[in-house]
Amino acid sequence: MRAVGDSQRLLCASLPGIFRKAARVWADGAVVEGLAFAGTAQRPALVHVTARANAERIRWFRVTERNDSDAARDYMPPALADSLSPLPNYVCIQTSDAGAAFRDESMVGKIKVLGAPPAMRKGRK
Repeated sequence: MRAVGDSQRLLCASLPGIFRKAARVWADGAVVEGLAFAGTAQRPALVHVTARANAERIRWFRVTERNDSDAARDYMPPALADSLSPLPNYVCIQTSDAGAAFRDESMVGKIKVLGAPPAMRKGRK
């Protein structure tokens, strides 16, 4: 945990198991005022439903497992959920409390893979 300002805290996690523990804290009502949580998971279905439901914004990158696609259907129109499997590299579907879900291609060409062949650096296989 690190201080972001005088009264804000940010907790970051990258494992679904940690998501589950954080979700239990939210479910028990032990939320600390000013606590923000940011996390990543390769398998959205493994993220506790309470953590997903409390998320202000979720970026859904390519998912191919049926359980993950089913989890996504709760957050976006069917047409966008069906487009998750064939998404290209660096492209996501963003869902948020602020508005409708949309396809976000803003990261294409901005992420560099160090030590990779030039074709990989540009997102090509």
